[in-house]
Amino acid sequence: MFNPDLANRPIRFIEHLSLTGDFHGQPLVLMPWCKKPIQDVFGAVDEKGNRIYNYLYVSVAKKNSKSLVFASAIPAFQLFNRLEPNGQIVL
Repeated sequence: MFNPDLANRPIRFIEHLSLTGDFHGQPLVLMPWCKKPIQDVFGAVDEKGNRIYNYLYVSVAKKNSKSLVFASAIPAFQLFNRLEPNGQIVL
């Protein structure tokens, strides 16, 4: 099953974050290619509502926001994700 509400929760959270450094205060806007794997991982659930996928492997060329999104923003979302208590963040 696919739950669009669960799939879009991390995207809404991430796009409320603000950047620092040279881009201080600007919102973090995800590139379209970043949204699809996030939606696939968080939106695919079984009949009990548990996520089917627990791991994500991303292989993309340099300078495509991999570190910002997948090593910073997703772990920040998981830190505050109350739908999955006692989760682990492993990088």
